[in-house]
Amino acid sequence: MPARFPGLRNDPRLYDVLAYYDEKDAAGQPAWKERFAQPANLERLELTTMHGLLLAYGWIVAGFLADGEGPSACYAITPAGRRALRHFASSTSRPRRRPGAA
Repeated sequence: MPARFPGLRNDPRLYDVLAYYDEKDAAGQPAWKERFAQPANLERLELTTMHGLLLAYGWIVAGFLADGEGPSACYAITPAGRRALRHFASSTSRPRRRPGAA
């Protein structure tokens, strides 16, 4: 990992972003979700950095959804991402929640 990102792999906010993508579709496959909007606990650059790290780790994959307004970025969690999320959740007592959930 680059020196300017020390400790981000253990940052709970990284796993909050990853948890946002942890959904399955009706067929039980990873669901494609639009890019996570700006959460309250992250600056825009931090969120961009975290998406880059999740992609680099192979924990999410990127794609595009086409709607009436044109293409938009979307992501889906990978099996490696699910394993990382489970590992993080089991190694901490911090309750896991989906960002944006009430």
